[in-house]
Amino acid sequence: MKHLQRLIVFILVLPGLVCSSCRHRLREGFTYEPSFIGEIPESWFLSGDRSSFGFYEGFLINQGTEATLLFGDMKPIPIKGRFMIEGSFRTSPEGKAVLFFQPEGKHEASRIMEIMVNNDKLTVPGDRLSCKTGSILGVHNLFRAFVPHNEWFDLKMEWNDGMIELRVNNQILIDTHIDTDFTGMLLAGWENPHEGGVVECRMLRFTILPGKEGLNNNDVLIVRADSIGQVIRKLHAIYFPLVDFHTHLKGNLNIEKALDISSRSGIGLGIAPNCGKGFPITDDAGIFTYLDRMAGRPVFLGMQAEGREWVDMFSMQAVSAFDYVFTDAMTYTDDKGRRMRLWMPDEVFVDEEQAFMETLVSRLLGILDNEPIDIYVNPTYLPEVLAGEYERLWTEERMQKVIDALKRNGIALEINSRLRLPSEKFIRMAHGAGVKFSLGTNNVDSRLGRSEYGLEMIMKLNLGPEDMFVPFDR
Repeated sequence: MKHLQRLIVFILVLPGLVCSSCRHRLREGFTYEPSFIGEIPESWFLSGDRSSFGFYEGFLINQGTEATLLFGDMKPIPIKGRFMIEGSFRTSPEGKAVLFFQPEGKHEASRIMEIMVNNDKLTVPGDRLSCKTGSILGVHNLFRAFVPHNEWFDLKMEWNDGMIELRVNNQILIDTHIDTDFTGMLLAGWENPHEGGVVECRMLRFTILPGKEGLNNNDVLIVRADSIGQVIRKLHAIYFPLVDFHTHLKGNLNIEKALDISSRSGIGLGIAPNCGKGFPITDDAGIFTYLDRMAGRPVFLGMQAEGREWVDMFSMQAVSAFDYVFTDAMTYTDDKGRRMRLWMPDEVFVDEEQAFMETLVSRLLGILDNEPIDIYVNPTYLPEVLAGEYERLWTEERMQKVIDALKRNGIALEINSRLRLPSEKFIRMAHGAGVKFSLGTNNVDSRLGRSEYGLEMIMKLNLGPEDMFVPFDR
């Protein structure tokens, strides 16, 4: 720990990266860029197996043994509120690294920021090391790996008196504020937190920027400081997978605007096109065109399967190209052969309330038992003519039938914030049965919100990361 107190360093935590010597004292406006001379300087502090770090073809690599490296010129780094880190990295499967920053002389537990490098697809809710490249661990976690293994990518983070802008391949992933102070002396480093895999580094640049600039993102500060923002912060601190899996690019909401909202709100995105009879995508070719257009974006890609005809309209090869698939029970044909779309009053036929409910539940059970989906969305939706009788019509017996079907088929239940569905009672019963949950909006315009109803239910029912759905590696 004496070394930590003496060094003001920049540390990178990676299973396979380390940078070369710094021969200059860092000062305001100075840029440090290692040259990879092929040896680890004696002045660096290495905790772990020194042989785990090495150089190959001019790149610094770590062969997957847990280790931490601190490096610098043995001189303190005075930070005046602004600095920037830039690096170019490449990972192999299971390769992970952490860049961390902490005040000089503080214990590791006092680290203020840890930036993750991890491009594995598999995500384990609640697992710190499952967070993906660009995550600021415990502050703003990302759960979708969008950078392929074995390809070089650029990472850049700028700190401006608490405002953070983090980019990967020039895509802004995080644009937020941390209520802390990096004025004074800074320790920084690189740590390999995981055995297995390789991370390579071919460039690492640390720049102390002159002076301070005034913050120009006051709207972000207001959002992050309110009660919803505080809940989001608390959930990020336990690596809760906060993702709105039911997002549409509708109205004037394009992918760039959606990502901007996500970078500031702390809620990740799962974007889904409507696929089915009478919707924008009606065949395999449409699916693959859409997926090609969205490739390389830091979002989950979902399919909203519309109507009951969708299972015959698309091949399983095309369907499985999505990260996940969801549907609802808002379109079906009743016993009299009438095709109903429950959100359209002119296409809803209620001859008798109880008979309508029995048919609705029957059709829903058929969907859950027979259609290859991951999430049941817009759950327990009733047409406008019956919505006011929700508590009476959705009896406990009917709810239990649906919950049993969700459980036996491993289908997650959406907590829909725009519709505020399903009811708290339904969610409690599903939680007791061990059903997984997802957050969803089903926006009809550019307003995404911040999953307010979902967050309310998470806190009220004490849902944990393990209760939430995340797509598996298809």
